[in-house]
Amino acid sequence: MKSNEKYIIALSVYNSYQNLQNILIDIKKSSFNNLIKKIIIVDNNSEETLTNKIKLIKYLSRKYKKKIKLIVNNKNYGLGGSQKILFNSLKKEKFTYLINAHTSGRYKIINQLKFIKKTKKYNYIIGSRFLNKEATKNYSLLRKTFNLFFIKLTRLATGCKLSDPGSAIYIVSKKLLFKIIPVANNLTDYSHFNHLLNAIIYKEDSFIFEFSMNWKEGNIKSHLNPINYIAILFLSLASFYFSKNFYKIKKVNFKFKTYLF
Repeated sequence: MKSNEKYIIALSVYNSYQNLQNILIDIKKSSFNNLIKKIIIVDNNSEETLTNKIKLIKYLSRKYKKKIKLIVNNKNYGLGGSQKILFNSLKKEKFTYLINAHTSGRYKIINQLKFIKKTKKYNYIIGSRFLNKEATKNYSLLRKTFNLFFIKLTRLATGCKLSDPGSAIYIVSKKLLFKIIPVANNLTDYSHFNHLLNAIIYKEDSFIFEFSMNWKEGNIKSHLNPINYIAILFLSLASFYFSKNFYKIKKVNFKFKTYLF
């Protein structure tokens, strides 16, 4: 597949390094391999030693002939913090679309890449666990129940009608991304960052396409505290409902190191 567009894939990792090679294998085997000009990996202070991280990424870069930027956070800044670090690191990159992918092994990245062609018409292409009921047949009932509750609550509070507003699996145009970065920098650093981000994007841009993805339990244990997640997300949505703005958090001076391969 040929295109004049330049795509960057972003991968956030936290103790999920063992899945990176399988992701690159899938990319290599796909017809979209030549479109991926660069990979950015944001390590949210994983437990692996820095020496082993660098050794692995250097190996992957050479084996799969991809330029890789590795960003290693000095501490765990949360999923939202890692997304902010990623967004702001893109200001010096040359690209037209960012592909944000998952590294937990819960879906196949090729099922996301095949929607690259939709960028001709849409500024935001987002994966959904709930667009098709069959996609979550192996999902735990408790997790599914809470997700469906917050989907309805998000719609009520923000008007966002996405079928899966908590999804962090997306393709976004550079134009749209840079438009919302200033607002994104004021959002939470916690795991519900993308839930709030999607509500903002839905408000800013109507050129959105949702695709259904099969979702399963991955091989990486979730570090999410469900009680904190539910409480903070509820308060965030309530804040938006009454003030039309998500509450702003105290900005963190993120510290990290960057390695190029």
